[in-house]
Amino acid sequence: MKAWYADLAKDVTLHRRIFAQVGSFHRTSKFDEDVCGALADLGAKPLPRSIDALATPIDASALGPGIVIVVLDFERALRLAHPEIHLRRSRPNLQRAGELGCAWLVISRSPESAYPLVDGSSVTIDSAAYRMRHLQAEQLASVPGMMPTDIGAIERFAGGSRAIAEALIRMYGSGLAQKERIAEARAVTLEVLTRTLWELGPEVLAWLQRWVLEYDTLRVSTAEIRNDLLLELRSAGVAILDPADDRVVLFPPPFTTTWRKALNSALSDLLDPPTQWGVVAADLFYIERRLRRSVTRLLEDRYGTRWAERLPEKLQARVLELFRNEASPRVKTITEIDRPLDWVTLGDLFELVWKFALDIKLDGLSVNQWRAIADSILPIRNRISHVQLLRDEDSVAVRRARWRITSATET
Repeated sequence: MKAWYADLAKDVTLHRRIFAQVGSFHRTSKFDEDVCGALADLGAKPLPRSIDALATPIDASALGPGIVIVVLDFERALRLAHPEIHLRRSRPNLQRAGELGCAWLVISRSPESAYPLVDGSSVTIDSAAYRMRHLQAEQLASVPGMMPTDIGAIERFAGGSRAIAEALIRMYGSGLAQKERIAEARAVTLEVLTRTLWELGPEVLAWLQRWVLEYDTLRVSTAEIRNDLLLELRSAGVAILDPADDRVVLFPPPFTTTWRKALNSALSDLLDPPTQWGVVAADLFYIERRLRRSVTRLLEDRYGTRWAERLPEKLQARVLELFRNEASPRVKTITEIDRPLDWVTLGDLFELVWKFALDIKLDGLSVNQWRAIADSILPIRNRISHVQLLRDEDSVAVRRARWRITSATET
């Protein structure tokens, strides 16, 4: 199937330094051989190099014009304890090879956005991004023994996927009955699509969950999608551009329903937190605990040591019930609890601001400014509480809220 990667090989010979996101949707069973074979057909000399070996200098005698260093497992860097260190060490070795006339092709299952930023530059930044294109009929025709009728059927049912097309070709020659072929094709398709989505990472999965499952939208304006995300979705086969109105079509036919099943499956299997989770949680921790301290000091200054009796009765009852269930069942009144506001929700804390700080500035912020902060972070706090995936803008919103609080007290 090396002819299926001729476009990629040609791009390497033209642009010399390529980062190609190639996920399961576009990987044949002998992907490594097929890619190197496509390069060799163009007269290049592929030199496979693992991500582990890339951090050490390459023997200069093996380098020179016509050589293409091919890194076939670049995503493995993300599994290292400190991937940014490995990437920083790898770059000079590729740069040196480039100075000696070599081209390079860095291939990753994971999108470029999954890689950490490295001081100065990195392999991904130094490379031109390549977008995998859908498999076409003329590429299918390169397979020996393919009949024109078979080519049309496979092109239609493969949906542009090289992995699914290869599986369909194998099934056509397997001797299976039509019913069995259909069942196997559906199983293979679901498996390929699920792996494809999984490889995109939690941040992209969160974006797809929001648009597809929550908004129930499959057509999105390009203005709603970052350019890098659009490239990643198209490279993975998850999205196409509709030339009629320049809108992005998510989960395009013929797999629209299967893509949705695959998304639910990938989300169910997502057990590790996204990279931004810890940052957002830390900022929310600061905001919530600072607000508790500020409200406590306000009530102490205004009402003295028995200030907790001034809390709304329903809130007092909730605090007592929670404290009795989780700490000491012997407590009878809220004044016996040393830190009663530790047992209220962030939403309740904001309600106390509306009640007791209506005409004053709390921590340098007016009640309207606190309302704006509440509107921006309470939905994010709820997502954290329910262990939901965060949205692209959540980390920015929480960091902005924290900055407004700290800067108000510093001025």
